[in-house]
Amino acid sequence: MDYRQFLKKIPKIELHIHLIGCVRVETLIEIAAKNDHVLPEYKQPEDLYWKQWFFDVYPMVCHALRDADDFYRIAYESQQDGAAVGTRYRELFWSPSIHMGDGIDYKTALEGVLQGLADGEKDFGIRTNLIADIPRFTEVDAGIELLEIMISNPHEKVIGLGMDFEYSGSPEKHREAYRMGEAAG
Repeated sequence: MDYRQFLKKIPKIELHIHLIGCVRVETLIEIAAKNDHVLPEYKQPEDLYWKQWFFDVYPMVCHALRDADDFYRIAYESQQDGAAVGTRYRELFWSPSIHMGDGIDYKTALEGVLQGLADGEKDFGIRTNLIADIPRFTEVDAGIELLEIMISNPHEKVIGLGMDFEYSGSPEKHREAYRMGEAAG
């Protein structure tokens, strides 16, 4: 076995990986077409990811997702891709408030993600927990709304609250949401 094969086979954990960052470009194209979501022009599918900056790619992928089936698919495929490189456990970050801003119900998105992760765990042996994050660029009300919904819809697989987009604003404005999360455990 060569070194690359060895590295793929050894068991791994991922403690900070983004669900949206796991979406295959082919999946994005198919989901966008299904949902009549217009993508930027591209010559090769890979151009959608590799010729753009992360902060342009992330919302492009988020806004293409519309229903529980979309969330199921990306979660399941993330498990499949993780298994291919030896992942056994992961903590997957996701940004429900971005999807809620697009009119997607938290429970709808969560249901799709959780079912995709559960089927992926059964099929590929990867145990995964979720960390919902508050993007720094969102308004204060969006963070508080997310926490209120999470508190009223607890799930054992949602193990924490994170923050993302470090270059997009001060974390201080979301202080109250984190206090709410801490109080709720």
